[in-house]
Amino acid sequence: MPYTIHEILSSVDSSSPITAVEYSNSSLYFGTQNGEIVHCFYDSATSNFVHAAKIYVPASRGSPIDSFILLPHVSRALILSNSQISFFSLPELSPLSLGRIKDVKGMCYDPLSQPDAYALVTVFTSTAVRIVHIDPEKVKLVRNIDYANAIVGSQHKSLALVATSANYDILDIENGRKIPLFPIISDPDSTDTLAPLLAKLPSNEFLLATASGSNQPAVGIFINSEGDITRGTITWESYPSSIAALNSEIAAIYDQKINLHDTNSQSFSSSLALPDSSEYFLQPVLTDIEIPFLPLASKIASVPLIPSKELETQLEQEHQAAVKMASVSSQVVLCRRKDGALSTIIQPPPLFQLEELILNSKFEEALTQLDVLIRTTTTESQFLQISYIQQALGFAYIAAKRYQDALKHWDSTSIDPRIVIFLYSELEIKSPPWVFAGVLEIIKSTKKLKHIGSAESLAFFKMFLASWFEKKEYETSEQSKLIFKCVEIAYLQLLLTKGGSADELLNFVRENVIESTSIAANMLEEAKRYYALSILLKRKGKYRQVCATWVKLLEGEWYDPDFVNGEQQMADFLESCDDHACIWEYGIWLVKRNPALGLNVFLNNPIANADTSLVLKKVRDIGGNTLKIFLEERLAKLSPGTSEYQGTVQELLGLYCKELNNCAVYNALFAKEVKKTYSDYRELGLSKPSYIDYWNSSSADISLAIKPLADMRHNTLVLLRDVSFTKEDARSLRDILQPSEKVLLTEVAILAASEGKLDEFYEITIHEVQDYKEALRITEKLPEDSPALKASAHTLFEHAVRLVDSEESNEFVTFLLKKFGRYYNIEYVLDQVSDAWPVERLRPFLLGRLRTNVAERLSSMMLKSVNRSNAAETTYQLQVLGSLPPIIETTGDDVLPKE
Repeated sequence: MPYTIHEILSSVDSSSPITAVEYSNSSLYFGTQNGEIVHCFYDSATSNFVHAAKIYVPASRGSPIDSFILLPHVSRALILSNSQISFFSLPELSPLSLGRIKDVKGMCYDPLSQPDAYALVTVFTSTAVRIVHIDPEKVKLVRNIDYANAIVGSQHKSLALVATSANYDILDIENGRKIPLFPIISDPDSTDTLAPLLAKLPSNEFLLATASGSNQPAVGIFINSEGDITRGTITWESYPSSIAALNSEIAAIYDQKINLHDTNSQSFSSSLALPDSSEYFLQPVLTDIEIPFLPLASKIASVPLIPSKELETQLEQEHQAAVKMASVSSQVVLCRRKDGALSTIIQPPPLFQLEELILNSKFEEALTQLDVLIRTTTTESQFLQISYIQQALGFAYIAAKRYQDALKHWDSTSIDPRIVIFLYSELEIKSPPWVFAGVLEIIKSTKKLKHIGSAESLAFFKMFLASWFEKKEYETSEQSKLIFKCVEIAYLQLLLTKGGSADELLNFVRENVIESTSIAANMLEEAKRYYALSILLKRKGKYRQVCATWVKLLEGEWYDPDFVNGEQQMADFLESCDDHACIWEYGIWLVKRNPALGLNVFLNNPIANADTSLVLKKVRDIGGNTLKIFLEERLAKLSPGTSEYQGTVQELLGLYCKELNNCAVYNALFAKEVKKTYSDYRELGLSKPSYIDYWNSSSADISLAIKPLADMRHNTLVLLRDVSFTKEDARSLRDILQPSEKVLLTEVAILAASEGKLDEFYEITIHEVQDYKEALRITEKLPEDSPALKASAHTLFEHAVRLVDSEESNEFVTFLLKKFGRYYNIEYVLDQVSDAWPVERLRPFLLGRLRTNVAERLSSMMLKSVNRSNAAETTYQLQVLGSLPPIIETTGDDVLPKE
């Protein structure tokens, strides 16, 4: 990942150039050309370093500060100036009276290998290398090593890479052993002078710089603590002015650039231009400088999806939290010598490179790097950056029209669906979620793309929303309810505005509108999707509102093509409804509009049907054809023979008879048709069906104008025929038909029979209608061999012989003689028939009666003989019994006392 220069301090409060810099525990210390120390500390409130103090080092006497060593674990600082080391306290840099170390050319120490209670510092003098013990109370010499004129060094435990003005060596400070290395200038004939440059690597190797001359290319040589070369060399185009190790890179300043080489391959990797043409130097510091990287903070800061003044305080808090999370660190600083402008050389957080890749649609490369980051992440800041990229990746997919990738990506990662809704919809989102500020900018730029409103893009949006409904059953918190409310509204809005099918809309309303009922209802009403609105209201148990909606649709106040078979739907709904008030209010409304369907509500709904008297009252109040239809439907559900059934039949027949009477009197077409059927019926032979059956069959060809009347008349005739009536009920129905009794002959005849007026019944049925089957039906239903049957058979016979049509009369009489002959005696028959009757027609009857008479006479004689025989036998038996002595029978022991 490329490095960048990140400025942390624009200048130092000093009129003198900077010669040294060090950092520890949020404090920066600058050494100046004129022997001053400038102390700055980091202010977390402003995310800046601020000036704290300026300290003059007396021992410097105006000489430059050459270097620092900070020992925070013993609260001491060593400052080298004017060839002397002075001691100060940390962090305020108060001078200490611990003496001075003089004739010093340089110093170094290894902070990673120090004891807890003190520090061992390696000091270079013109005559020796001195190992000095420093603790909070004192400074003392531990040992001297015979090595003169060392001016700079870098230490790892007890081994140090040191340099004089001419050579590099490895020095074993524990044992005083020296391993000679390389000259700084490799050309022995060169008269040039080069400052030694060295660095310690994280791998505990050392790097040193050498060249053949000041204007010649240079090389960097890697060695270990034994002085062995460990890697290939780094080649620099000229000898650097400063070098430092940056993780796996070596930074070197030359040609007004910071040139970076990879330590593993030793190849050039990149370069960073210096901010300006001023002199800069690189300086490793004691501890990593960890400061907020504000560009990162501005991206990962949480902001509300929709801004609000009410959230300004929280917004500031989120910003401050982001600043703390957006820290970056570096152990090398870049210092501008003239004024102390200080920068760190850092690798930008991975977010920036990954974001650049996805915004340039380099998704595969971004995913590879993201996978590595996920597997190696250890800090909270990195986890936040991963979350940021995962969110941004989905929107980058959408911007690149890779909708399936977006859907798949968000299916495997977590994102608040309201954020995606914000991209596609202007829907007002209450309690909006907070998002990364950088992601919000990506969303806003994506929202401006023309293809966001395309059919393909909206299809993706619909699929994305639909995927959330599958998660609904697992989410029960109040926050999740808010989320699903928004998802429901967005999906409904999509269906209403982007041409969703009717079935799709209705299914969605039935199954998925849970949290947004009120808003969804308003949306559906505004969109004039009234049927879907009624489905929603029904799901929520708002039954009266459902019916009110359907009434408006049925009456034409509203229109919705999705509402089909409305009256039937309303009837079906009310039949199963348990809202008593709703049933009565809208059931009656439906009765008035469609009596058949409306009345079924009261017949089939157990709540309404429980109060039959009230239903009847309501129906009677409505009047018209409604009562008739209600009684017809109710009759079909009652059991014959019950008092309720009988009362319903009587009331229904009363309505039927009134209507038939009116039609027979005032409807000429109907009266003509009835009369015609009688005329045609009389022309049929003796074997013809009953008139009732004939009317039913002939009405199939009747004029459509009177077809309903024909059907009603058939129902009337069947009820009159099949139901028994009291004489009073029959009389009341007959009274209704009195004006039309010359037309509705069969109705009048059946009612006459119910009144007990059989003679009148037979007169109409046999002579006027010639419906022999109906005449026989009345007779046949009487109890067998009963006086009533015998009387009826005689009346029937008397009417049969009076028929005008002699042929029919002969056939009918013959039939009656055969069927009821046992009830007629010969004298009666001969007396009824005329003398003109052929004897042949009477022969079967006469022979039958003679055989019956003979059989009856023989049977009587045999019975008398049997009776005489039985009497003689009985007399004999009594005589025998009288001649026998008496016998006493006993069972069990003798109960009499013994003598």
